[in-house]
Amino acid sequence: MFIPPLDRNAALNSFVKRVENIPLANASTEPGTTKSNINQRERTSIKSLSSDPNIIIKEADKGGAVVIMNTKHYKEMSENILNDTDYYEILQNNPSKIDRIQYNRLLNRHINCLKSKEYKYLSDFEIKHSQFYGLP
Repeated sequence: MFIPPLDRNAALNSFVKRVENIPLANASTEPGTTKSNINQRERTSIKSLSSDPNIIIKEADKGGAVVIMNTKHYKEMSENILNDTDYYEILQNNPSKIDRIQYNRLLNRHINCLKSKEYKYLSDFEIKHSQFYGLP
């Protein structure tokens, strides 16, 4: 469970305190314990499925459904998508470093237009790489 740090915002503090005081029906008296919405047999089945190397479990594109696919079929489907040169190209190197250098140069050219907090916000981050996944 995530609880935002206190003293960041008065309205947020008030909201967090109100939410913490909401009585929950059938709540356990021990902090940190929750009642599961699946039984032991279902939990065992899920563990068994998730450890099977021959299948892959993914979210469907729409509807919040879960799809179980043959791993070999999923990999073939993904390779076919990535090999489509109309949409993808093979890169010889990672462009992230060059992009970051160009971004920092642009930022430094306009440093006199920024407050120190703005500059820190715009410059202090990690580049996150995209994740490829096929939608079943």
